[in-house]
Amino acid sequence: AKMLAWNAVAPLLRRVLPTRRGRVVGRAAISAIYRIFWACARASGLMRMDARSLDVLSLGERYLRHLNRFVGDNVRGVVAEMAGSTDHLDRALADEAPFGRISFADACALLEGAGTKGVLEPLPNGEVRITASGERLLLEAVGDFTWLTHMPASTVPFYQRTGSDGRTALNADLLAGFGEILGCGERVLTVQETLPNLAAQSVSPEPYGWYCEMKDRHPLATAGFGMGIERYLMWLTQRDDIRTLTLLRRHWGEDFVP
Repeated sequence: AKMLAWNAVAPLLRRVLPTRRGRVVGRAAISAIYRIFWACARASGLMRMDARSLDVLSLGERYLRHLNRFVGDNVRGVVAEMAGSTDHLDRALADEAPFGRISFADACALLEGAGTKGVLEPLPNGEVRITASGERLLLEAVGDFTWLTHMPASTVPFYQRTGSDGRTALNADLLAGFGEILGCGERVLTVQETLPNLAAQSVSPEPYGWYCEMKDRHPLATAGFGMGIERYLMWLTQRDDIRTLTLLRRHWGEDFVP
């Protein structure tokens, strides 16, 4: 709290919650993952730090470094047993430089230049997404703990704020191991920003009336991030299948009673 100038910045809210995803279960995806959520009031900066805004990327980096230090100090033996080595953890602990950053556009150009098929997938709206194999190839080029920033605004949730270019979102994913382990971004500030985003993604505003009212009555600059716990554990234990790290099966269409 002292490090983040708690009184100057505003309260930080932490929650550990399950996040349901409509995804086909695979090596890097399950139907519901557990994520650690941080919401930062008046901490809206994605790429800047000043008296009124906190760079949420720096906050995410500090959080990851704290986790790595805790693991190194307390459960190093468990990591060595599960991963076969702690070399990856030791490298992360020794590297004190800020995490690398690459924009989505630059990442796509890098992947296209590699000439490998299946790393970019066209979307119906004309944009593209980086596939799981694309993320792994990108990680080989840029290394663990690299921020992938400024995705196309039309491909992110409506509550992500759009940048001044009107096309890219003020968001970022942190890549390590086998893909994204943490996602963050600035949130829309006003209802005037929220409603066009909902319309652009063909999302009815009715279920989000409370959200729109909140943005109308009390606009507040916020940012936040969510870290996938099992995704982090994939990197930590050097596993290539997230399904080996879940305590209970969480697959759509299945009933599981412990």
